[in-house]
Amino acid sequence: MTGAIWVYGALKDPTNERHSQDLAKIRLYLNRVMREEDLRNNFADYLRRSLRISKEEEVNNILWSIPRGVFSEFLPSIERELDTDFVAEGGVSNTALYRSSPAPEYITGQLFGALNVPDIAIIPPSESGAISKNETMDFFQALKEFAPGRISKRYAKWGKDSWVILPTDFELDPSFAQSEREFVISRVKGDFSDQLVLDNRIQLGSESLPIARPLNLRPSTTKKFNHLSITDRSHSMYQWEVYLENRQKQVEEEILILGDNEKVGVRYTSSLHRHGEQRQITRFSRSAEATFTTTKRESLAVKFSFVGTDGNPLALGCTNYYDMMEFYFDLPNTFAFSTLGDDHKRSLRLSLFVDLLKEEISQSKLFINNFDTDWIRDCFLGFVLSSSLEYSSFEAFRRSLVGKKVPDDLLDTPERMFARDESVDEEDEASEKLYKHLKDLLANQTVFDILVRAFNAAFEDTNAETERVFQALVERTLAGLINSLALRVLPDLAENLILSEVLPRKEGEPLCVLMSESDPGGCGYLERLRYLLVRETGKATDILVSCAKPTDNEFVLSSIEALLSNEINSSSGGLLERFRAANTVTEEQEISRGIKRKLLDLGRYPSQTLMNVLYTKLLRAGSSSETDKRTLELIGQWRAINKKQGVEWPLSVFAYAVATRQGSSNDDIQAIKSEVQDLLYPHGGEVRCNALNFYNRFVGVVSTDRVIAEALLHSVSRVEVIDGFDLEAALAALKNKGAVEIIFSPAEQQKLEILVSELLVCTVEHKGLLFAPKLSGVRYSERGIAIKFELPEVL
Repeated sequence: MTGAIWVYGALKDPTNERHSQDLAKIRLYLNRVMREEDLRNNFADYLRRSLRISKEEEVNNILWSIPRGVFSEFLPSIERELDTDFVAEGGVSNTALYRSSPAPEYITGQLFGALNVPDIAIIPPSESGAISKNETMDFFQALKEFAPGRISKRYAKWGKDSWVILPTDFELDPSFAQSEREFVISRVKGDFSDQLVLDNRIQLGSESLPIARPLNLRPSTTKKFNHLSITDRSHSMYQWEVYLENRQKQVEEEILILGDNEKVGVRYTSSLHRHGEQRQITRFSRSAEATFTTTKRESLAVKFSFVGTDGNPLALGCTNYYDMMEFYFDLPNTFAFSTLGDDHKRSLRLSLFVDLLKEEISQSKLFINNFDTDWIRDCFLGFVLSSSLEYSSFEAFRRSLVGKKVPDDLLDTPERMFARDESVDEEDEASEKLYKHLKDLLANQTVFDILVRAFNAAFEDTNAETERVFQALVERTLAGLINSLALRVLPDLAENLILSEVLPRKEGEPLCVLMSESDPGGCGYLERLRYLLVRETGKATDILVSCAKPTDNEFVLSSIEALLSNEINSSSGGLLERFRAANTVTEEQEISRGIKRKLLDLGRYPSQTLMNVLYTKLLRAGSSSETDKRTLELIGQWRAINKKQGVEWPLSVFAYAVATRQGSSNDDIQAIKSEVQDLLYPHGGEVRCNALNFYNRFVGVVSTDRVIAEALLHSVSRVEVIDGFDLEAALAALKNKGAVEIIFSPAEQQKLEILVSELLVCTVEHKGLLFAPKLSGVRYSERGIAIKFELPEVL
């Protein structure tokens, strides 16, 4: 083959006539190199010299190993495109597409783009006028942006209108809050795309489901649907599912935690490109759920179910090879919501109420969007707490709501709870519309009955629906636990580079959390994770257990309570008053150090969050010993109510309840509510949600609750925990388990230094050998300071 050829340009823009001769030469050369051994050997030598690779095995991996072997995948795919004149499977011409690179599934169009992920061409609406060329987007990003019914303004700066994808004959019927209709995915009709390929066909039970992969999307301008009177607040989301290819061969399971009938067990397997064991994941969606908001502020939900031209169901999606790990949890036979302790139940009740409420609403004939659901939930909780305080029994109050007409107090809640600041904006029409909208929702007897039913179900420990919702929360929490494990073991791993999700399971099967890399083909993160889990299983177990332990933020409120109790009972003048009276920055810094020492004496860790809260709330301008007493009083009330009623009430709800009991006018209520929220710091579920919650690009933020992981893993730790100064018990624990954690209450902390010095000079006999204990960690809990010692060689 003679003459210079611009291979990159020719393959990237194959429709350009000036590249026709170059494409013919490329086709001829590829045909020869794939069939003539001498040319392949020459190519291998060239590759070895260019990349300066000395080992023949590494060259062979590049040339032949999946998923992107040069000879096994890359060159044959280019040859196939050239031989078929860029006609994809199903007879769809590919040449009209804007190609972001010569081989979009193998070479990224951008330097940091994801490999092996097909792009989608966005074909501008003919009526938009301002754009003529196609745009390209990542496959899943494009589908998310143009989900049927979602108003997209991504390209509005170039055109006059926002864009949307809808069936041409689509109509809205205001008489139905929820409806369902079919969306025909057809090349001929072209409402969605006019270039589709059959990506895969998967077996779901007895159903064989075709997976169609669109090569382009054809949105229309919203002008085309002006008669629907929909606003740009209209939204839509695909309901994504995952299908995992079966293994080609049996693999050995690794054990992270050995479980039994009474203790959780954790096992894992891996499918990694380095071992030639990558597996295919098909992510697909059979429907999209759209929420249309009209100019009359109506909210209408439409579920679009995808079908082919023959009327049979199909799905939109894409299949790729991924590096992945599967974590299997063998849960104890007795693990259920009803078997948890009272403290754990109290912590979880509102989380269960939220999930039960969403399910009740989704199963009703009503349609209430997620934003409005959150608004009316908070209104209901504020009404419940403020009204229940007049009852001697919280259960009696809950039961009194069943079958009751909508209370007037509930209808007053939106304006009282979410009142605007009139000093900022006296003419706030949006707020008035919101109050009226929420009041109309709450006035609906069906809505009220749903709220009462869901709330009471959260207190029924043996209720089948409550248990099902609890098990779903368990699944999400364990997925968050594994996600946190990976992020802690690999400090350089960003959360968006991995996907954690729970695979569907049948009754009796273990819970399986699938962790895969976001970038198909393999980036090496999960390979490193597996290596560390195998090599340092004990350390990985400790990290997993530590992920389930309370964070520093969860102790902020109790630490403030301990500090204020000490300050108020101090006869020599408190540190907080001295800080407020300080005249110089030097004095403030010295007193700040004194506050930190005092916290340590009280067994509390002066974390950055705690110190920030002290400065911005307790020590802010205008604070005094009176505000300290008020804060301590409020904390005591909050704790007492939570314990009595068996619920962890959020700060905003507690503040509203205090305000309605102490204030008469609406202005008084707003002032007291603001005061309480300014003095206190959130606790419970509001803070715990930051521990294990994680983001999944296909479902958004995944809600979890750390206390579930804590309840499952409390007996797993390799560390034996003992209370107080006991040298013999500490040495016995070290001999038994190789690690011990000694918790010193504030009253015993003067003995801490003695025990540490004595333990460090001791030796522990293990299997005929003597080992010296090492100090390996310090943490702070509500019980005091915890000092950890271990025998590294034994562990």
